[in-house]
Amino acid sequence: MDVERTDNRRMTSQQRVTRVVKKIGPLRLAVTTGMLLIAIFVWGFLISGKLQAQEVISSSMAPTVQKGDRLIVASIEESKNPLLRGDIVTVMSQSNDGFPLLKRIVALPGDEVYIVEQEVFVNEKPTQELLEERGLGGSKFQVYYKLKEDEYLVIGDNRKNSFDSLQFGPVSREEIIGKMLFRYAPFNRVGVPE
Repeated sequence: MDVERTDNRRMTSQQRVTRVVKKIGPLRLAVTTGMLLIAIFVWGFLISGKLQAQEVISSSMAPTVQKGDRLIVASIEESKNPLLRGDIVTVMSQSNDGFPLLKRIVALPGDEVYIVEQEVFVNEKPTQELLEERGLGGSKFQVYYKLKEDEYLVIGDNRKNSFDSLQFGPVSREEIIGKMLFRYAPFNRVGVPE
């Protein structure tokens, strides 16, 4: 044992690294190092407030995002990146409960939106033929919006169980507080929902 300790002291840094790599294998070392770097990176952003871990508390985005899913959401307060149709975002609470809402952007600034019996038409005026084709013949427009320069229409994927722009109208860019990056739990649903 004393001989081995003496040998370790005489080893150079490069020899020590080589010895460790031989013991645990190069692939395992690379994977472990990569995971550690990713964890440090994510932790740094979580601490700085640029990323937030959130748990979904409602089913308004089901089946895309379900109650109990855990998400990483990027803060967009200072972001210059454009928001796109289809992005899943968190919006300031539109009620007194204080919880942010998770919704999908369906219309962007400048878009014209017609809503007929929960069917949403964006930049496409619903003609009688189109309404009949979709089983809405004889329906009248319930809502029309011409979105202003900083307004967005946000709607939950689960339209029958969603408190969204169909009830409270468009939201401003200031009211959109985050953009969903990915789901990290449950493990069988990890990834980026579409």
